[in-house]
Amino acid sequence: MINSETGELRPSPFVRFDREQRAQEEVTVKATDKGERPLIGFCQFTVQVLDVNDNAPQFDRTFYETSISRSVDIGYSVITVFADDADAPQNARITYSLAQDTLAGKEHRKDLKYFQIINENSGEITLANQIPPHKDRFVFNVVADDNGKPFVQRSAVQVIVNVHERQQSAPQWQTNDECKMFVTVDEDIPINSVLFRCLAIPGDGLKSPISYKMANGASRGTNHDMHFREFLEKTNGQDWVVLRNMVGLDYEQQQNYTLTLTAVDMRSLITSDKQFHVIVRDKNDVVPRFTVDLFTGTIEEEQTPTEFLTKYNGDPITVIKAEDADSPGPQSEVRYRIINDGDNGAARLFRIDELTGGIFPLEIFDREKNDSFIFDVEARDSVPSSLPGSSGPNRDIVKVQIFVADINDNAPYFEQTRYEARVTENAEINEDVITVKAYDLDRLPNLKYDLYAVHGGRIPFGVRTDSGALFVKEPLDYEKENVYHMKLFVTDGKHNATTDLYVYIDDVNDNSPQFEKDLYEITIFEEDQHVPKTLFVVKATDADKQDDSSKIVYRLEGQGVGEFFRIGEYSGNIEVIRPLDRDPPAGVSVWKFIVQAIDDNGHGLIGYADVQVNLRDINDNAPIFARNLFGTVDENRDPGEEGVFVMTVTATDYDDPRTDNARLEYSIVVNKEIDGEPVFRIVPNNGKIYAMRKMDRESPSERQFVIEVRAIDKGTPSLEGRGNVTIRVMDVNDNEPYFEKKLYIGSVAETALVSSAVISVAALDKDTEASDNIFSYELMDEHQYFYVTTETGSSSGSVGVLRVKKVIFYFELAKQPGS
Repeated sequence: MINSETGELRPSPFVRFDREQRAQEEVTVKATDKGERPLIGFCQFTVQVLDVNDNAPQFDRTFYETSISRSVDIGYSVITVFADDADAPQNARITYSLAQDTLAGKEHRKDLKYFQIINENSGEITLANQIPPHKDRFVFNVVADDNGKPFVQRSAVQVIVNVHERQQSAPQWQTNDECKMFVTVDEDIPINSVLFRCLAIPGDGLKSPISYKMANGASRGTNHDMHFREFLEKTNGQDWVVLRNMVGLDYEQQQNYTLTLTAVDMRSLITSDKQFHVIVRDKNDVVPRFTVDLFTGTIEEEQTPTEFLTKYNGDPITVIKAEDADSPGPQSEVRYRIINDGDNGAARLFRIDELTGGIFPLEIFDREKNDSFIFDVEARDSVPSSLPGSSGPNRDIVKVQIFVADINDNAPYFEQTRYEARVTENAEINEDVITVKAYDLDRLPNLKYDLYAVHGGRIPFGVRTDSGALFVKEPLDYEKENVYHMKLFVTDGKHNATTDLYVYIDDVNDNSPQFEKDLYEITIFEEDQHVPKTLFVVKATDADKQDDSSKIVYRLEGQGVGEFFRIGEYSGNIEVIRPLDRDPPAGVSVWKFIVQAIDDNGHGLIGYADVQVNLRDINDNAPIFARNLFGTVDENRDPGEEGVFVMTVTATDYDDPRTDNARLEYSIVVNKEIDGEPVFRIVPNNGKIYAMRKMDRESPSERQFVIEVRAIDKGTPSLEGRGNVTIRVMDVNDNEPYFEKKLYIGSVAETALVSSAVISVAALDKDTEASDNIFSYELMDEHQYFYVTTETGSSSGSVGVLRVKKVIFYFELAKQPGS
């Protein structure tokens, strides 16, 4: 892509350049000047695509496999590997090295010590140490490095070497006229053509059967795409192999192939490789291709061919360019000619250089008769086409358009001698007023406009030099100047013209009404029933002189407008029309809204002022307690002089908290007594309740108390609210357990088993409920025949169970004193 102003050429961000696909790009640049009669020029050049090391070496096979005799000497050439690199030579200096194949298994970990690459540039692998007696196979890798910069690319391939005994020999490839190493074929050779016919015989002279297989390489040139196949043929009892092409060949895609055939002795499984080279010969099967779909150029009118060549130093009007992808030679040598279309055709007006494609004029052109010419140019190569159905060379046709540039031979003109326009005095800077257009019979005239005052002095207008649009350059004022007379001037660089321009200024309402105050504020009592009542009479004045602008209309906007407040449209009388409530939750203590003054009878400019109505509180809200008031106090607490703090009760009064209307005093209206004394007291100014007597929760009358409290405000007249408070006495563990009976009597058979239950006893406790009292039981003194266990799960919480400790025999017990 190119910068149209600087001519700087940059790679397009939408194209990925690949040197391996296209090593160079042919570029044509057209330059056009900005003169009154634009002229063009062409430049053609080649951009070389620099190589980066973005390709790793590719081996000619996906793996290598060969056989050697166990008795070969050290230094014996085992196999030669080959890798190629598509990068440029500096990034394709391939060297070879050996590496362990970590996936081959433990038995191949030391295989590398038996092989070596003496020359790292050749890829030849030789035997480094004598093969041990019981080693039948070696597996390792060969690595190819391209030694490129800034980093090295590498590839690895597996090598398998099979070992056979001394008396076994590899198959021997036979020489014949059909089995040459190199063959050259045309790219249009038919599919399934025989390229090679070869024979390999057993190396030991025995009549072992031979099989063949073709290696599939790592690249297109080594049969990676399986474009070639081997076929076994039986001739006179011998196993021959035939190589055929399975697809059509294309010189433009691949110029040569290296094929590897492996002959396998089916008895010994010893192999022998042979390489074949297929060279593809190019045919004239590519049609020349134009670099663009339409070639254009420009030439000035009234210019002789000689003047054109002199002015442009022999350069053509334009250059036609076509490319042919065939190999270098006549089949890719492109020649050009103009296709004539009669006596008045393009061949009479233009000539084309047969080899370069440059187009030159043969006549003098008149733009007023014909401003452009369109004709056809043919590109053809130089030998007969090899494409089916074609006769003669390959050819293609492209359209060419030559424009005839105008010269400046006409003066500009205006359609009128006088132009008028109107603009309001409040027009914004740069606002367009009128566009006065001049005309010129020349093609693409470069007209420029200017403006000046007829009688001198400063004018508040400017003109856009390219369009003739008149615009406001400075602020306008109707009171200072209401009409301007100017001259509008136009030139095409050679010829000029002028016209008169009158601009009339229209007066506008450009002053908004102004109130006497910025803020109107008043304080009134809430809930005043004497409504409607006037709060203010506002007044605004307008600096504009016209009568229509002086007709001011008043309006209100904002909080409570329409529902609580209104204004006289022309009087400015602001009234409150409904009683106002200042107290929460629905009331508002300060009302704020805006008064507007609009001139031009309500359709003009607007002036604003703020209105604020403050409400003075009246005592119209009684204190309110919450519905559920609960407190707790522990039993047995000694109140002392201050009492035991129980809880704090508060009441809500929605009146103004800054006044006595919401200052509350608390008292107990209905109290409880113990021994004739009040149980609770309350602090008047904060509602804190204290217990003044010690309480016993086990006494039914002292488990819970309900008292009534009162909050009274200090307003005039004062208002009060009442609420019930429930205070629960919380239990403490202050009672010992006791048994239901003083004496428990039981009996047991002398044959009772150990742990048999004899008697169950249960204890009680006055604290809280029995289910919360879990007791443990034990005998006061250890007994010879009995023991006690504590068991839970009964409705009474827990019980003690007297159980047999040891078997009791009556006659033994009877012998004991006091039994």
